[in-house]
Amino acid sequence: MSNVIRWYLAPHKHIPRGGELRVVAKVSGRADGEQVPHLRIDIGKDENGDTAVLVGQSLVTSEKPVEIEFRAPWSLIAREELGSHIFIRHTEPDLLMDPQATREQEAIYSSTNKKGTPAKAFKSVLLLHELRVELPYYASWPPPSHVAIVGDDKVDEEAGLRRILGRFMERAWRRPPTEGEIKAYAAHFTKLRPTMPGPIETLRETLANVLVAPQFIYLAEPVKDGSTRTPLDAWALASRL
Repeated sequence: MSNVIRWYLAPHKHIPRGGELRVVAKVSGRADGEQVPHLRIDIGKDENGDTAVLVGQSLVTSEKPVEIEFRAPWSLIAREELGSHIFIRHTEPDLLMDPQATREQEAIYSSTNKKGTPAKAFKSVLLLHELRVELPYYASWPPPSHVAIVGDDKVDEEAGLRRILGRFMERAWRRPPTEGEIKAYAAHFTKLRPTMPGPIETLRETLANVLVAPQFIYLAEPVKDGSTRTPLDAWALASRL
């Protein structure tokens, strides 16, 4: 059997799909002979659901409050069919997963306290003092995906915006953009800005336009006026390769 605390989580459709689910439980426990308190945290449909995703599990050997942290990639958990509750369980040893299991694996379990089976009293004691849930959790902020594009530049400053656009366009188009091309997309950003919630959203829309441009979709090579053959520069040659 297991003692369960249910913790409500907002519907998944309102939560970003990236980052990690980070759960920090402040707990203490008191063993009874060989029976040591076991803390287990799952996310699933309901208390008696047939399936759940294991976030983490741990022995609790301290009688003084200690913090135990669990992390799991949210992409493994954010599935509509799993519902929106986190379960904090004080479990008996026979309900624990194999010690070699990781928090990234799904746990399929069934309660030993099935209908008609008398519930057994716990001999060990597990006390939950505090629970913190962070979602999405990133080890660093801004996240690496943001830093890879924006770097240290400020999106809402003209010079910073032009540097961001220049770097992104060079990677997307496989050649350095001209000043005129950068200026055109910077002007698009400025025109779009009043209609968007913030500068990051405006930048996202502007970069999306870079990725639908012919320079990204097609293999464009330099052509001189009146010439049927034009030597390839290093960028054009690299694009062919």
